[in-house]
Amino acid sequence: MTFFIHYDILLGENLCWKEVFVLAKIDYSQLRATVKKKGLTLIELARKANVSHSVLCRLSSNQSVSLSSIAKICEALSCSITDVVNIDLDGT
Repeated sequence: MTFFIHYDILLGENLCWKEVFVLAKIDYSQLRATVKKKGLTLIELARKANVSHSVLCRLSSNQSVSLSSIAKICEALSCSITDVVNIDLDGT
């Protein structure tokens, strides 16, 4: 899935802001490896994280999910977001 990520950049001493949009590809391919490493199934993770099974299905097919769902999953797995989400800022 590809997203535009918005950044505000402070330019020099003039305190001017410049908006920059970066094309980024986001995938959740690391989720399965992290779940397996923790010794859980996706169904067990859904229960432990208190998210619906459809959220995990969406992640498995690289569809968008809310950041709050990702945070719940990371908390349930005791891992960082980088163990679940990969962001390719090149957009390739």
